[in-house]
Amino acid sequence: MTAADPLAPYPHVLSRRGGRVIAWHEYGVLENPQQTVLYCHGTPGSGYEALFLDEAAHQLGIRIIALDRPGLGASDPVDYRTVRGWVEDDLLAVVEHLGLERLSVIGFSGGGPHAMGIAARLPELVDRLVLLAPFTHHAAWSTRLGLAFTPLRVHLSHLTMSWFPKVLIDSLARGAGLLLAGRSASLEAFVRSVQGRSGAYRMAVAHDYALQFAIRGGVQDEYAIQGDWGFSEASVRVRTDIWVAGRDKAVKPARVRNLGLRMGATLHELPQDGHFSLLINHGWEILGSLVKDG
Repeated sequence: MTAADPLAPYPHVLSRRGGRVIAWHEYGVLENPQQTVLYCHGTPGSGYEALFLDEAAHQLGIRIIALDRPGLGASDPVDYRTVRGWVEDDLLAVVEHLGLERLSVIGFSGGGPHAMGIAARLPELVDRLVLLAPFTHHAAWSTRLGLAFTPLRVHLSHLTMSWFPKVLIDSLARGAGLLLAGRSASLEAFVRSVQGRSGAYRMAVAHDYALQFAIRGGVQDEYAIQGDWGFSEASVRVRTDIWVAGRDKAVKPARVRNLGLRMGATLHELPQDGHFSLLINHGWEILGSLVKDG
């Protein structure tokens, strides 16, 4: 992130009891939108991720609201939380503050359970649920050993991403784009221009911003999605679309398809895409499906 970047994270904030801050970002059409979408970011991540959908949202008349979850981005941490607790506390506070009545919900990766939680706990609010490569429970991650390694994984991820200067990441991505054009959808995503910067640059900024104060929020976010969500999949009864990245190395495509079958969701297959390229490359299709079928 540099001072010359006009699209650096600049969130809205809501101060709650005890002075605790909840932050969120807004993209797309902010006045008289055709539709409003709540975007639930990945883990660890931040609402800044929704910038990847900004250009499409402008063209399609969609307003996007994306919260920073507790301890991530500019949102203050909490002592302990669950997915359901976040829905019934932070999310509901922002919904009431903004006077939102009906909307669609998108959840990417670790935001998938949080988006499902909104649909399960606040069905009167949700018209449509869209899950992008959503996290699903996996026994290996929930073991004591898996949970014990979670802080180390988040810490190493943060060190790796924060060590490289963002301008260097941008330059390397652009150079790689000239050499590796057309090689894969994942590479295309990282070199793709996202409002004047490469996809790799924007993703690095989102990650750095998410963990700017401490890794605690990222670790807590991992624990929340790996643990008991506080609701069942069966309690999600709104119309659901699930997008599957065929070359996803973070969330196995088969597990995503199985979730879709259990939920009776409409599946959208992207066989050439990886975890992040699904979001970066296909914003138009994802948001366009909401307008087309809305």
